[in-house]
Amino acid sequence: MKNHLKAVLATAGLVAAAGVVGASPASADTCGNTRDVSVTGAKSHYTIWCSGGYANIDGWVKDTKADGKCAVVKIQASGETFYSRACGNGQTEWFIGESATPTNTIKVWTYTE
Repeated sequence: MKNHLKAVLATAGLVAAAGVVGASPASADTCGNTRDVSVTGAKSHYTIWCSGGYANIDGWVKDTKADGKCAVVKIQASGETFYSRACGNGQTEWFIGESATPTNTIKVWTYTE
């Protein structure tokens, strides 16, 4: 069983959060989809692509408002959940990862907290 998403996202500075408040609707994306998401105080951009039966994601999240909140991307793949945070107006965090088990779908939320 692969565990690349956890290992790669952890090295990109992602940390788990206690919960999701005010999240945008989840986007259950499949291979080949690219999204640009904007919510009040946050923007994200990501691409889902597949290789060898595993879904991959790469992109960024950006804090767009000086409100003391962080911009967050929540990623669910292969039964695991990971978070990428950008804190401070104008700050951007990049993320990249691969699903831990074969799949062609990754769920993604963009929100602030």
